[in-house]
Amino acid sequence: MASSLCCTRPLPVFSQWATLVVCLLVPTMLKPFFLNFLGHRVHCRARVGCSLVRSRLWLAEGASIGNGNLVFNSFCYLAKNARVGRFNYLKGPFRLFMQERALIGRSCIISRAQLSARLSSASLTMGKNAQLTASHRVDCSRSVRIGAQTTLGGVATQIWTHGFVHASVGEERVRLDGPVYIGKNCSIGSRCTMTAGIRVANSITLGAGSCVGRSLKEPGLYVTQTLRHLPRGLDELMKSQEQPQLIETCPVLLKKPKD
Repeated sequence: MASSLCCTRPLPVFSQWATLVVCLLVPTMLKPFFLNFLGHRVHCRARVGCSLVRSRLWLAEGASIGNGNLVFNSFCYLAKNARVGRFNYLKGPFRLFMQERALIGRSCIISRAQLSARLSSASLTMGKNAQLTASHRVDCSRSVRIGAQTTLGGVATQIWTHGFVHASVGEERVRLDGPVYIGKNCSIGSRCTMTAGIRVANSITLGAGSCVGRSLKEPGLYVTQTLRHLPRGLDELMKSQEQPQLIETCPVLLKKPKD
């Protein structure tokens, strides 16, 4: 156990810079050998593309970090076949844990300010098959957990784990921090915003453009105008639509035309 905890610590400064050089200049097939020599744990069948990397890496079989990423956080654990795609930005004193087949797609920003590290540790944990698709923003001032089979779809969803309350008069303000937990089997639409300290229960669908300022405890569909709960199960939803189609293993429902 102590050995595992040691492996999550940031690399020494020399190893960070050596890792940066290896990930930029060494051919892909040779990178696991050199990275392991520097203190990482990289499976021979894991892949690291041409990216700027200074984090401590623990990559299982089939795990991959694509091209054009900036990976300057404390520690990255990618389980079997987990993937970080292209042009993502990971920076700050937080740890990343991705379970099997989890995905960070393209152009996502995951960050934490150095000031937050003085208060406590933080991590982004993604369950099995969890996905951040493209151009999402995750603030890791406090920990964020995304459950298995949950997808942040579309683009530009934001998760914030800190905020501020300003005094009515004068310059005083108070910072409010809180972790964000998203359950299993959830679907989050484009351009949603989640604020500090909320919990989203399992099996929730969140409509595009929703702003979540309180915890969502009941499964179902939530949309804006204002935030409301539509308590319908999947079977009822299937019966209410016409011409269900299958693409891969996911049913696509066509809405009935309005009169």
